[in-house]
Amino acid sequence: MSKKKWFYIGFFALLFTGFYFALTILMPGWGQVHVPPVSYVRPFKFTTQDGQPFTEKDVAGKIYVAEYFFTTCTGICPKMNTKMKEVYNRFKDEPDFLILSHTCNPVQD
Repeated sequence: MSKKKWFYIGFFALLFTGFYFALTILMPGWGQVHVPPVSYVRPFKFTTQDGQPFTEKDVAGKIYVAEYFFTTCTGICPKMNTKMKEVYNRFKDEPDFLILSHTCNPVQD
């Protein structure tokens, strides 16, 4: 390669590096992805399997999946439960991740 090509490559690499550092210093948060909330959950109060109250305060600041089920379902429920188990296995070690399972038939389930 000629000296002229090396000069242009070096010049543009230096220019790119300068712009990158200028953006990161002058604009904090540049390049970070910010996802807006999809929706908001209204205040709620449920009873756990242990008879204890469970409210929105128990999940504040955490990521959670809410699912509804009933054990006599023979349609899509078994497939959904299999997929939910995969989600659980993937995130079970994350301290701020929960799966909230709500029964549609508490007397039987």
